[in-house]
Amino acid sequence: MSLHCLRRGLWGGVLCLLSLILLRAQEEPLFAELQEGWNDIYPVDPDQSAELRQEAWDMFDRGFTSYMQNGFPKDDLRPISCVGSNSQGGMALTLLDVLDTLIVMNRKEDVHRAIDLIKTHVSFDLNARVSMFEVTIRAIGGLVSAHMLVERNEDLAVGYDGVLLMKATELADRLLPGFDTASGIPYAWLNLQKGVSSKESDVACVAGAGTLILEFGALSRLTGESRFEVAAKRAMKALFQRRSYIGLMGNTIHTRTGKWARKDSGIGAGIDSFFEYMLKGYILLGDSDYLDMFLELYAAASRHMTVPGLIEGYQWMVDVHMDEGYITRPWISSLSAFWPGMQALIGQEEDARAMHANYSSVYLSFGGLPELFTIDGARRHPQETGYPLRPELIESTYLLHSATRDPHYLEVGRCFHKAVQSTGTGTCAYASVKDIATGEVEDAMESFFLSETAKYLYLLFSNDTRLVDFFVLSTEGHLFPPVPLSLDEPRPNVDSIPVNCVKLCQHLGVEEMIDAKLDLSGKFPLLEPNVEDMVAIRRRRCVACIATTTKLASLPKRNPRKQAKKMNLEWAMSTVGVGQCAAEPPEQQSSPSFERIGQIQCLFEFTLGGNAHCKEVHPLKALDESEYDALPVNSVVIALSRAKPMTRGRLLWFAAGMLYESSVVFGGFGPQLDDDVGDCLVEAMTDLWTAVGNIDDDYADYEEISLAPDVEPEQSCNDASDGSKGFCEYVDCSGKYVQGGLVVAEPLNACRDLQNPEEIKGGIVLVERGICPFSSKVKNAEDAGAVAVIVINDEGTDEVMTMSGDPNYAATIIPSAMISHDDGHHMMTLIREHTHPMGILSKSDLDSSFSSHSSVLKLQNLLPAKSGDDASIFQEGAHIEMIIPKQTQNFLSEHIPRPADVLKVFQSMFRTLMADSKALDILVKMEVDTP
Repeated sequence: MSLHCLRRGLWGGVLCLLSLILLRAQEEPLFAELQEGWNDIYPVDPDQSAELRQEAWDMFDRGFTSYMQNGFPKDDLRPISCVGSNSQGGMALTLLDVLDTLIVMNRKEDVHRAIDLIKTHVSFDLNARVSMFEVTIRAIGGLVSAHMLVERNEDLAVGYDGVLLMKATELADRLLPGFDTASGIPYAWLNLQKGVSSKESDVACVAGAGTLILEFGALSRLTGESRFEVAAKRAMKALFQRRSYIGLMGNTIHTRTGKWARKDSGIGAGIDSFFEYMLKGYILLGDSDYLDMFLELYAAASRHMTVPGLIEGYQWMVDVHMDEGYITRPWISSLSAFWPGMQALIGQEEDARAMHANYSSVYLSFGGLPELFTIDGARRHPQETGYPLRPELIESTYLLHSATRDPHYLEVGRCFHKAVQSTGTGTCAYASVKDIATGEVEDAMESFFLSETAKYLYLLFSNDTRLVDFFVLSTEGHLFPPVPLSLDEPRPNVDSIPVNCVKLCQHLGVEEMIDAKLDLSGKFPLLEPNVEDMVAIRRRRCVACIATTTKLASLPKRNPRKQAKKMNLEWAMSTVGVGQCAAEPPEQQSSPSFERIGQIQCLFEFTLGGNAHCKEVHPLKALDESEYDALPVNSVVIALSRAKPMTRGRLLWFAAGMLYESSVVFGGFGPQLDDDVGDCLVEAMTDLWTAVGNIDDDYADYEEISLAPDVEPEQSCNDASDGSKGFCEYVDCSGKYVQGGLVVAEPLNACRDLQNPEEIKGGIVLVERGICPFSSKVKNAEDAGAVAVIVINDEGTDEVMTMSGDPNYAATIIPSAMISHDDGHHMMTLIREHTHPMGILSKSDLDSSFSSHSSVLKLQNLLPAKSGDDASIFQEGAHIEMIIPKQTQNFLSEHIPRPADVLKVFQSMFRTLMADSKALDILVKMEVDTP
């Protein structure tokens, strides 16, 4: 492909779509295939590099100037409407975030002006709820970094009085109340005037709570006030101490109790910069505690998160359960693209190159790096569709170029540069991409675009490879000079330096270091690099390289097949539609296969109270389903089967918004109502599930959700006391409540016409999330005759969610909802193990008689094993099934006008049979007599 595609913008030529067709064969080294693709990308000569450097400067200039004209003193700029907006209370966040970038880009007059504006216009006395993490890394980090750089260069700001450090100290003091927790882990949010609200959530992500040590540590060293560093280090150690027995961290944690809220572990969103700050905390401060923590977590991540072998040419580090190590979601986070840059800092170049090649291929395939994308690199996440001009991959490109001086990184960096540059068309700055597939932009420009993305492009095309030897770059791209070496810091053992660390550990003479300093000063005139800083950083990076390499070498060798099993890799690939995996599939809990032991017939009659009981009980020979039609209309059948024990999982009944635990495989949808409101089977279904699902009457586990789209109540909802909409007092339920047997879609993604419409008609169809918009899935299911859709999430969240955000959804009629991956796949397992996926079907009209896919209604229960005095009379794994023939259903419907009361009769009969000693005696004898 010729490179005139570079001129076509982000969405035209997709400049390197074909120039990085990468990694299709496991036999070839990962990077070798990428390098072969890169041969089509022409080299960047010095003149072109200078042009690109100027273009990066111009990009920053345009964005910064527009912010100052249209956004300041608000936090951010909206680049389409060209107005300011506040994300952190109105502290002029963008200005604070770019202070050191002004210095790097030689904008002396802007530095003077910024300091003056901070004195006169920036206040932190704000009645505003702000993010502990964002304010620390963007505002405090920007202030502290700029203060240190300004103090080094007397000509940069003559008469500078330390205002930046004073402002940073004031802001940090306002954040300290957030650390006041029993665990030492800070809250994620607090009010700058009032501190932490009593109603504030105590859930914080690991990255947010543990990525503070560079800013707080530097502040303490500059002010002599230890409270900042002490608080940040305590938080980091508190998180580290809560790692699992296999050495992994979760994603979010309760700050009050220190208990994990989410146990998925990864290197992307929610945990990414925690790794980075353990390493950089050591390089900046020289405290080996941070290096020790980093080594443990880095080794654990490398061992448990790395996919064995290649998936469609890629090898990723994926999110896994912190305790068990199985994959929790088969998506790659764009935030994890920082990882190869971090690896390059400590000499792990081979791994860094391979990882960077993966991210580069995905970036160039899409014209940007999607927030989430599949592990085969082929599709972006259906909801997380955007690209907010994040810097992580460009940062890694710069750091790898600094480490290797390989011109390939200039070449691929130009691809990134052109893609970013094209987002400025038709705006007053640079707009985040809303949908990577279409190129649609949104009215947002994050401050990190100026403080990091534009800066890293500028550094890259400055052809600089020495800045990282003089400064530590924070997670927000701020420059921090290191704390000087101390006498007790370890020295590397020069007699046993691993090959990959030789370059980092190479001794540099005084003249060579001075030349490096002069070269850096020539490219960035306002910086004042210090040779002593170079000595400190290079020694610490050398020590970290040797320690990391040694640690990795000590890990036991992994068996790829066993690792694939442990990680549940086959599920991860099938979830995103990847083909067969060479590795042996992971062990799954097998579905129970039931052996029919025997069955009995109950001839029931009604009591004066309206209940039913068995007047006669007879053993019954095995019957085909069709033979149930010949039984009397007052017959129900109890069947006993033997099965292997199976872990009960949460399955779903969307009746009045309640989610119950059961092993019964059917579902329903209906409006969200109070139990005493309307006539929508609320009480009846509650009773039924009490009988069939939760024998012990435990309703503790439920969630509420509205699943009736476009349903307008006859009267408006009353406002609740908290200002939200309360329940509606009157709702017409007729025609709005649907139930159906559960059917698995073929294909499971439901992105084309469904191949099993005969099974689907009148039922509730299960589909998987991804590949196409959910509105397409719902429409395809609707066309096949489904009455509702349940979408199986790709994540492990327990939340049940309605589908929204797609304007095409308005064109569909049937309701839909999304459930967790575990619930969905457990539901599919149960569907597939039963011949008849159930049961009570009232498609649109509650007053009609019951109909079903099969001629019988089956109410099932896996009897839990018991012990002691309450020991079950059946063997472990016994399976009880009540079969209600079609004619019995019709008989009851004819004589009982309300369907809800019919269900109560079924529920009553089930309880009666389960308590009938004669019936149980017959079943027990059948079980004993069966070999």
